[in-house]
Amino acid sequence: MGLTQDEFGEKIGVSPATVSLYESGERKPRLEALEKIAKVIKVSLAALLDIQVKEADLDIALRSEKLTLDEVKEVRKYVKLLRNARVHGEATK
Repeated sequence: MGLTQDEFGEKIGVSPATVSLYESGERKPRLEALEKIAKVIKVSLAALLDIQVKEADLDIALRSEKLTLDEVKEVRKYVKLLRNARVHGEATK
C-alpha cells in the first residue's frame, strides 16, 4: 500500500502514534476503526476480523513459549512480512 503512518492515520481518523500502537500490537483498534481500516486496505471487515482472531491465537501461542517481549515483537514482524508478501502476491519460500 505504501502509506506512511501519518497518511494511514489520516485516512482512518487516528494519530500516527495510534497507528504505531496498532502495528506493534500494543493496542487493538475499536470496531469503528476496524471498519475504516478494512475500507482503506480494501478487504472485508470479516476478513480483517479473521486476521485479528489469528493474531490473538498467535499471541496465546507465543506466550506459551515463554518468549520475551522483544522476541514476540520479532515474531510479529516476521508474520506481518509474510502476510504482506502474500497479499502482494510475492513468493514466501
